[in-house]
Amino acid sequence: MEIVTEEQLNILSQLLIPIFLLAVSGIIPAYITKYSKKQDKTQYIRFLRTNFSTIEAYLIAIQSYKARRLGISPIYLVIGIMIGNVFGLVMDLPVKKFLWYISENILKKYFFVFYDNLINLNLVLFYYSCLYIISVLTIFIIWIGWCELLKKTKLGEPKITRNYSTNQKILYIPSIKTSSDLVYLSLWSFIGAIVGFTLLVYIATLAMFIKFSIFPSNFSFNWITFTNIYKNLETTVIYFKYYGVVFFISAFISLVNIIIIYNSIKWFSSEVKRLITNHFKYDFPEVKITTENNEIKGKLDDILNKTLVTVSEKGTIKIVPWDKIETMEASKINKEFDKENKNVN
Repeated sequence: MEIVTEEQLNILSQLLIPIFLLAVSGIIPAYITKYSKKQDKTQYIRFLRTNFSTIEAYLIAIQSYKARRLGISPIYLVIGIMIGNVFGLVMDLPVKKFLWYISENILKKYFFVFYDNLINLNLVLFYYSCLYIISVLTIFIIWIGWCELLKKTKLGEPKITRNYSTNQKILYIPSIKTSSDLVYLSLWSFIGAIVGFTLLVYIATLAMFIKFSIFPSNFSFNWITFTNIYKNLETTVIYFKYYGVVFFISAFISLVNIIIIYNSIKWFSSEVKRLITNHFKYDFPEVKITTENNEIKGKLDDILNKTLVTVSEKGTIKIVPWDKIETMEASKINKEFDKENKNVN
C-alpha cells in the first residue's frame, strides 16, 4: 500500500488552494451581485405595491396564477404518466394482431429468412420496436387532432375572467377561465402520456434482457460492461442494429413531440400573463425614474421582468435595469380605478 508523502501533500495543496480561492472569489461576488439586484427590484415593487392598489391587484392575480400552475401541473403530469402506461397496455393486443397479420401474409412469403429468425429475443425486440414506433406515431396523430380541435373551437386561445376579490381594497382579481385552465393542464397530460409510455416500453425491454441473460451476473456501471452487453446483443440478436435504429427514431419523435408541447405550454402561460397585464396596465401609475446619467418618464408598462422595468411614453418603450435605478417617483393612482375600489369599503 502506497503512503502519500508530506512533499506530495504540499504539492497537492499548492495546486488545490489557488483553484479553491479562485472559485470562491468568483462565486461569492456573483452571488452578492445577484442578491443585491434582487433586493433592488424587491424594494421598488414593495413601494409600488404599497401605494397603488392597481399594482397590488395585478401582482395578486399573477401570483395566484403561478401558484395554481405550480400546484396542479405536476398532478396532471403524473396522471398523464399513468395514462401513458394504460395506453401501452391497450395498444398491446392491436399491435400483436397487426404484427401477426404482417408476419403471416408478408414476412413469411417475401422475407422468409427474416421470418425464420423471429424467435426468442429477436421476436421480443421485433415486437417492442414495432409497438414503440406505432404507439408514438399514434400519440403524435392524437396530439395533432387535439390541436386542430382547439383551433376550430378557439379553445386554444387563453381567456381570463374577473372574479370578486376577498381583499377589501380590491374589487376584482382576473383569473384564467376554467376551459382555458383545462386546456393548459391537458398539455401537461400529453407530456406525461409520452413519458409514461416510453418508460413502460423501456422497462419491459429491459426485463426481457434480464430474462434472456443479456446482463452479466457481475454487472457494474462502467464502459467495459456496457461494451460487453452490446457485443452480446449483436451476437444474440441478428437484426439488433435495425431494432436499435427503430428505437432511436421512436425516442427522437417522442423528444420532438415533448419539446413542441412544452413550448406550447410556455406560450400559453405567457399569453395568460399578457392578458392579466393588459387588464391592469391602463391603470398603471405614471413614473419618473432617475438613473446615474438619465431621467425617464412615462407610464409603467412591465414590472415582471427579473432584471428590467419597462416604461412607455407616447408609443415609445423605454427599458431600465432595476439595479441602475437611483430614485423612483410615481403619480397618484387613476381616479376612476381608485373610486371603484373605494366603493367596496
